[in-house]
Amino acid sequence: MKYVILISLLCWVCTSCSPNNSADPDPLEKPTMVTRSLETAEIEKGIDALPSPSNDIVVMWHKHPQSINLEKYILYRGEEISNQIIFTNIFDIEANFNLDTLHEDKGLSVGTMYYYYIVAVDENNNRSIPSDTVKYQLLEKPQLEDLSISNNTYLVNGVLTNPSQLIFRTLQFTAGASAGSILRIEKLGSRELVYFEYIRQFQNADGFAVHEIVGETLLQSLFKNRDDGNFYEWRIDLADNFSLNRGSESEWNELSIKWGN
Repeated sequence: MKYVILISLLCWVCTSCSPNNSADPDPLEKPTMVTRSLETAEIEKGIDALPSPSNDIVVMWHKHPQSINLEKYILYRGEEISNQIIFTNIFDIEANFNLDTLHEDKGLSVGTMYYYYIVAVDENNNRSIPSDTVKYQLLEKPQLEDLSISNNTYLVNGVLTNPSQLIFRTLQFTAGASAGSILRIEKLGSRELVYFEYIRQFQNADGFAVHEIVGETLLQSLFKNRDDGNFYEWRIDLADNFSLNRGSESEWNELSIKWGN
C-alpha cells in the first residue's frame, strides 16, 4: 500500500512540473508598429492624418514575422476619459502575408488624442502580446482656395499655359490653427514628389496659409512638358511645431501645366 501511494505521489509531482501540454509551442511574437515619420518628411510613414474629405487617421504596422500562420489582427483604439485611457476593440483585420498593413479609421473628431495598438491572432486563436501604443491628434483640416495664377497665364481646357507665378492658399481657419504649413505637389498617378515647402510659422493676420512659387524659370524646371502628361495634384498640410503627433491634411487638388503655344 505504501508503494502505491509513493508511486502515485511521484506521478503527480512529475505531471505538475512538466510543461503545459496546451501551451503554444511557437508563441506569437509582438507585432511592430511602423515608426512615424516627421510631417515634413518627403515620404510619409506611420500613423498620420489622411488627405480625405472627413477627419480620418491611418494606422500602419509591419508585416508580422510569423505572418504565414496568422489569422487576423485586432486593432484597439483608446481615448482619455477621466485621466485614464479606455481602449475598445474597433476592428478585426485580415492578416496580410506579404506586406505591411494599414487601416484607415474614419469620421473622427478634431482635437481628440487617439491611441492605437494591435494584437496578432493565429489560426489556432493564440494571441500575441500587444504592440507598442501609437497616438495622433487631428488639427483642423485645411480647406483649399482655387489656385491663383499670374496675369499672363492662360487657362485652356483646365490646363495652365506658361505661368510665371502660382499661389496656393487655404481658406481662413475657424479655430485659429497654430502650426507649420506644408505645400506638397506630386505627379498624378506615380506619386513622384515634385515640390515640397515647409513654412514653420505660416499664420498671418488674416488666418490662412499661403505658399507661392514665383518665376517662370523655376516653374519650368519643376513642371516640365512630359510625354506621360503634365498632370499633378497638390495639397496643404498642417504640422504642429512642437508635437510629432498632431497635424492634418487637406484633400488633393489637381493641377495641369503646359509650356509653349
